[in-house]
Amino acid sequence: MKAGPPAAAVATNAASGSDDATIEQCLEMVETLINVFGFNADAANEAVETVGTDLSKAYNWILDRGHEDKGGPVVPRLDCPHISRQFLVKPSCLQIDLPCGHYAAEVENNTPAEVSASSSGSCKGGLKSGSDVSGSCPAKENWICLHCGITRCSRYEFSHAVDHWKQTKAEADVQSKDNEIYDDDNAGHCIAVSLADLSIWCYECHAYLKHPNFEAVTRRLESLKFPEDTPEKKDISESKECSTTELHVPLTLPQNLKEMADFILSDKCQSIAILAGAGMSKASGIPDFRSAGGLYETLRPEELTASEEERMLMANDPTAVFDRHLFLKNPLPCLELERSFILGTREARWRATIAHRFVELLHQKTGKLTRLYTQNIDGLESQCTDLPREKVVCVHGSMHRAACEMCGEEADFDEFCDDVQRNIKDISGQDPSAPPESTGIPCKTCTYNAVKPVVVLFHSSLPEEFFTRANEDIPNVDLLIVIGTSLTVAPANTLVCHVPPTCMRMVVNNEPVGIQLGIDYGEQSTRDFFARGYCDDVFLDLICHLGWLSDLEKFAEDLPESSLSLLRNRQSEGT
Repeated sequence: MKAGPPAAAVATNAASGSDDATIEQCLEMVETLINVFGFNADAANEAVETVGTDLSKAYNWILDRGHEDKGGPVVPRLDCPHISRQFLVKPSCLQIDLPCGHYAAEVENNTPAEVSASSSGSCKGGLKSGSDVSGSCPAKENWICLHCGITRCSRYEFSHAVDHWKQTKAEADVQSKDNEIYDDDNAGHCIAVSLADLSIWCYECHAYLKHPNFEAVTRRLESLKFPEDTPEKKDISESKECSTTELHVPLTLPQNLKEMADFILSDKCQSIAILAGAGMSKASGIPDFRSAGGLYETLRPEELTASEEERMLMANDPTAVFDRHLFLKNPLPCLELERSFILGTREARWRATIAHRFVELLHQKTGKLTRLYTQNIDGLESQCTDLPREKVVCVHGSMHRAACEMCGEEADFDEFCDDVQRNIKDISGQDPSAPPESTGIPCKTCTYNAVKPVVVLFHSSLPEEFFTRANEDIPNVDLLIVIGTSLTVAPANTLVCHVPPTCMRMVVNNEPVGIQLGIDYGEQSTRDFFARGYCDDVFLDLICHLGWLSDLEKFAEDLPESSLSLLRNRQSEGT
């Protein structure tokens, strides 16, 4: 990186005429842009001078001008409120070879290009002319609107991407006023993806975005830009379109758990897949990440071994502690936060629940379990010794194995836990044997300090096994059981879309989920069965209807306290 003026001088220039507090704030901002992200001092100075001391805006402003992030983790917005209503384009319809269509749309009687999309549900955004009539729009940084699919040139060329957003925003405002209604999202077509670097921007939020729903977009565009590097059959979320249209199902939908049990035992049901989320493990008392009071909400960056810049990033976005870029630069915050989780996994501090034992019994008693797809990283299913390893796909990895993030070499889990206990400080203060300061855990193969549990970090790819197994399993499933998941995280949530139309879907949860994916909770539903309640309660009832209660009782002493209490109460009832 080229040397530039000292950060203090840069910050002083940026805050010329300001008070000492503002100058200090500018200094911290410029140092972060230089030291954490690796931008040169001139770019950092200009960014702060232009947009002020908002780190996200300054970072994005620099990227917009062609500079490369050579440092730590990105700080995009994670909670854009416009995604659900403005991200409507089908990823499989995106193309990278269309020019800016601004002038082509004007030529056709000033008709916006997006009206050329078929109303029958085909790909949106297809231009009638397919070309820029004037031929004057540079194509080096075109953007695709993720609402209608049209292509427009960069904000820093002729700004036709910006014009498209402003036009659609104005039209939304007019329509809202004409209909005398108030629409809380008159944002226009505000979300677009860059064909230069595949970043996704929201004009309304004025920020780059990160969200699981965009993963299919990124994979689609990567496959078009770099076809030789993209494996075939990678993206199951594009194999067919999620549809809310019910097809005829030549089966009778169960009306209660007794009828569901009868269906599971019948010859009509031969293949069962299960998609599990955090609710499956709730009864074990295992730490939770995302819910109220979870690890993200209670994260205290000041307790972690990190630079001030890294702490600021984690305070702004707690998920940054599990960002791959940050981990490879500084693995200690991730390991410190996971220390008790790692050691607790080895000690079997948390136990498999009744819901886990149901999966084990389903395989043992019927042989109909095709696959358990678990989004949990707790590894509790490994305690089910009669559940073969090949029957389980850990979509987001697992805490009960360890490997090097740099070279991929697997580490002995017991030895890794010993290293964690010896090298990583205990931020909870409960382990008096823990060291006062943390030191890295080097890989025995590549010597890089990158050994960790095999959980999937942000900005990492999911295990190839997920895509391979899903493409093999899902088209032939007779029953998909969804256990304790919000169905909001892609691509795992797309499994509910891609089961065949003759497949029943059973949702076990405290509240309806997956409506946006086509799950129907109405009285006219022909394939979706909703078992409302806590997972262990529901599966204990189902086990009883299946006649497996005596089999479950064999696991009694291995159940967590709350699950055991539930079982004992059922036994006392004589059910």
